[in-house]
Amino acid sequence: MTDTPFTETLRSFSKLCGGGNEDVAAAIDAALAEIERLTKERAGFQHTLRQANLAIDRLTAPAPPCRWARDESFLDETDKWDTACDRAFAFINGGPRENHYTHCPGCGRPLEIYVNNT
Repeated sequence: MTDTPFTETLRSFSKLCGGGNEDVAAAIDAALAEIERLTKERAGFQHTLRQANLAIDRLTAPAPPCRWARDESFLDETDKWDTACDRAFAFINGGPRENHYTHCPGCGRPLEIYVNNT
């Protein structure tokens, strides 16, 4: 076992109690073994807690938006939109906003309209 200030104090206490008292020495050794076991158990719990916190962070992070871009080459009277999740949607009247789309029906992520200003 690695000596720490606490274990050194216990050993000093044992010496003060007579040093040769086998019952005291055995009790101190048992206490030190239990402290070591609890220290390892605590380290394991801390690791598990860190892993759980990372999982919670991943699950609660906001989803990136699904970018929708209007297909300008679509010459029909409908509005065709290509999505970042590799799907396409067509609207007869208006586009996604006019039809109250807030999330992509294909992937479920929040919808982001891409406007090509070229």
